[in-house]
Amino acid sequence: MVTHICRYLMVFFLFQCALVNGTARAGEFKAYVGEIPPLIYLNDAGLARGAVVDVVVEAMEMAGIPLDQDSDIASISWARAIEDVEYTPRTMIFCMARTEQREDRFKWVGPVAEMNVGLVAMKHSSVSISDKDDVRKYRIGVIRSSGPVDILESEYGVLKENLTQVASDELQFRMLKAGRVDLITQADIAAPVLIREMGMPSGAYEMVHVLQHLYLYVAFNKQTDDELLEKVREAIGELRSSEDGAPSRYDLLLRKHAPEEPLPYRAK
Repeated sequence: MVTHICRYLMVFFLFQCALVNGTARAGEFKAYVGEIPPLIYLNDAGLARGAVVDVVVEAMEMAGIPLDQDSDIASISWARAIEDVEYTPRTMIFCMARTEQREDRFKWVGPVAEMNVGLVAMKHSSVSISDKDDVRKYRIGVIRSSGPVDILESEYGVLKENLTQVASDELQFRMLKAGRVDLITQADIAAPVLIREMGMPSGAYEMVHVLQHLYLYVAFNKQTDDELLEKVREAIGELRSSEDGAPSRYDLLLRKHAPEEPLPYRAK
């Protein structure tokens, strides 16, 4: 425990020295986020908050490159954010699934979170899925350029014409409720928060099939310095580590932001 505390204090001391020397300034990086409550969500002022936001902000500070939580982190369309980070130096995006299609387009740090991503249906629907062939029979609502799009197309062979791509989670749920799609893609930990915020009945939806247990990362523009990335990796490792069975800093942040239970699964 003493060793753990000393390492943390040493990193913090080096960060303070960087501040004094003027080498660490907010605004050096621009970060984009996608909403995955309670990991990442927007407050009433439209500012990014959540367990992973806190972790990444603290890790960047420990690495000597502070992010201003209010001015350096933005939520724009996911497709536009991915494109901006791919082509613009000193940019980053989180949380993002590390898929085969994305691997060589970014530099990766993490994982910073994990969750089950799956197919969600109305609770009393007739949807029945026992294998990948069944998935291909249904109309599925997805977030444009999201990880589940890659999974459905590459691993399940779902045709593009069976995917309805939209810009927001709210549109997904409204299309499902209206019967315009049979299924939508959602994360088990995020869906209950979204349902509550939209004022929809919490017991009306259930996960009928898990697509993937997904690990989520911070993706940086490929021109980002490798030495900086290693510092961020070490800082995230510190925040996620625990000793003597005590909760890690990450665990405490997740509990702070995650009051809901994950979305229920349909009984087989």
